[in-house]
Amino acid sequence: MRWIAPGPEETAPYARALAGVDVVPDAAGETVLLPTGQRRRLALWGDVDAVDPRRESSSVLEALEIVPVTEGDLLLLPVVDAALGRRLRDRGVAYVDRHGNADIRAPGLLIHVEGRRRATAARRSDVHGGYGGRISTPSGLRVVFALLCVPDLRQSPVRDVARAAAVSVGSAQQALHALRQQDYLVPAGRPQRALGRRGDLIRLWALGYRERLVGTLATRFVTAPTPPLLLAETLMERTDATLAGDAVAPTVRNGTGVVVFDRPPWADVVRVGRLRTAAEATDMVLRERFWDESLLMVGPTAPPLLTAAELLCTVDPRLREAGEQVLDEEARRG
Repeated sequence: MRWIAPGPEETAPYARALAGVDVVPDAAGETVLLPTGQRRRLALWGDVDAVDPRRESSSVLEALEIVPVTEGDLLLLPVVDAALGRRLRDRGVAYVDRHGNADIRAPGLLIHVEGRRRATAARRSDVHGGYGGRISTPSGLRVVFALLCVPDLRQSPVRDVARAAAVSVGSAQQALHALRQQDYLVPAGRPQRALGRRGDLIRLWALGYRERLVGTLATRFVTAPTPPLLLAETLMERTDATLAGDAVAPTVRNGTGVVVFDRPPWADVVRVGRLRTAAEATDMVLRERFWDESLLMVGPTAPPLLTAAELLCTVDPRLREAGEQVLDEEARRG
């Protein structure tokens, strides 16, 4: 029985339970994103395959006297019954167990699930304030992107928002409701609506893109016979694609990455750029466009928000730092 260093393998047994309460772990398995946009560090205790998981879990109470879990942490442990849950809540400890029992409290958020005996996703009625999770779903993130790109869209009917974001009307309605619940979408004179807490929403979107949305998009790695910058210029002039990546990011010098957003199978892009499918990951990526270009009219160059999100998807610390810089500038503009 011990504290366990968090990581992808250590967090994996809790993936379904975390998803059930709309909590998203990062790729490193070290932190999670709450539905309202706050980030928590993960603290893991005990062996999920222990012979006596209840005893394994309850022993954490003694360990908390030595290594306390703070308000910025989320404790993962094998099983939390009613008695242990009550004692953890008395200490102000946020927790999730393998079966989906949970208690997480943050500004604008209260998640409490109790009595689960097997790993099933939590019912929506068990998650109070959990509408924020509708913002962080892939369809919700598409809606947020559309609203951030086109301010006038906030005044449009739901069906127009759905078309612009390439989602169903139901998904758009749920996302708009979640935005209102979280005070991201506020009345600004009828029939207009305005975005509130824009800086927070921008950060929530960029993190959600990296951790939830990008993995749902059709993607192909390619090679090209021309240098990255020349390829980008050619594609912007001769196709309807939208380009991002460090090669076209204004804050990066000598970038080599090109990310091309268009509709699969990217026929025009492949033809004009004389691209070939790569056998492994490369710096040149074709991605599925996740918005209706005829309505959003993003254009040939990705907006700073998408540029920053793509930089944050890389593993290069220099590029991630550049992405954070762009994101900070965008958040301050709000």
